[in-house]
Amino acid sequence: CLTSDSSSGVRDFIARHYPRVKQTNPDLPVLVREATGIEPKVWARFEYGRESNASLAGLNGDQVLQQIQDILKSDKS
Repeated sequence: CLTSDSSSGVRDFIARHYPRVKQTNPDLPVLVREATGIEPKVWARFEYGRESNASLAGLNGDQVLQQIQDILKSDKS
């Protein structure tokens, strides 16, 4: 959401961290969908149709980055 407090960390992540993430992972497909009044979430799709997701509500930009890193690590364990 472009205005809600619960999404402010996602907006901060996009402004501060996304360019570096995309630069270091140019083939990583990322889709950002904006919608008013929706809880911010991250979804990851892995091989064999496995998916993982986590809420990003109320997190700051650094915490959003950490949540994404944690999801990626969980796929490797």
